[in-house]
Amino acid sequence: MAEIMAKFRIKYESLKMVDDISVQPKKESQEFFDKLVTDFRRNESPESSDCVITDLELAQLRDKTHRQLRLRELLLENSSQSTLVV
Repeated sequence: MAEIMAKFRIKYESLKMVDDISVQPKKESQEFFDKLVTDFRRNESPESSDCVITDLELAQLRDKTHRQLRLRELLLENSSQSTLVV
């Protein structure tokens, strides 16, 4: 990563590689997500064209959702004072 930053002449003071993105997100993050999507959830397939999230969709995208929640945690932990995140 340092080589790429140098190649594009991007100056930086510190570089931190984050590699534990495959760890399960914290319970608080999952609760945050659940609260966020509560108003958009339906138990069965929607009959209208409303913007809804079915239980099937949540199950199919569970791993992807966990990865995004974990990425959010890492960004909050490590990048709150950053001006550039790559």
